[in-house]
Amino acid sequence: MRRSKPITWDQVRVGIVLMFGLIVLALAVFLIGQVGDVFGERYRLVALMESASGLQPGASVRVAGRPVGQVQRVEFVPPDERGASDAAVAVWFGVNVSVREQIRRGSRAQVRTEGLLGDRLIDIEPGSPDSAMLAPGDTVGTAPALSYEERPGRYGGHRTRPQL
Repeated sequence: MRRSKPITWDQVRVGIVLMFGLIVLALAVFLIGQVGDVFGERYRLVALMESASGLQPGASVRVAGRPVGQVQRVEFVPPDERGASDAAVAVWFGVNVSVREQIRRGSRAQVRTEGLLGDRLIDIEPGSPDSAMLAPGDTVGTAPALSYEERPGRYGGHRTRPQL
């Protein structure tokens, strides 16, 4: 029978470096998960909107500017289910349970732009303490989306160019 070769110091060093790298990676994932509240318990809400232009699944959800969740789905509402509402899009999102008492019947969700790159997100205004808290699956009230495309131009309130 053949004897196996003894382990060399170089092989031990490589093993130590690999183990150290895996431990650092695991700690980084854990810390990033806690900062972004990725592993937190969430509950699901829905907002019915006229337009969700640029909003994608995975977009940030904020309450009073603080990140608290992510958009899960953005889908059209079938025309026969709209009724008297102008809401053409349903947006489902998960929100951390820790901010549940901030989101109440008077809260309003609005699609906003984040930063200079134009990433879209949902910002929810906290509701009045007198209102009831929303339960999982409830619908959040909405405010019209802020859109730079629909904003009046600086030349007399319309989007035409000035005469030169």
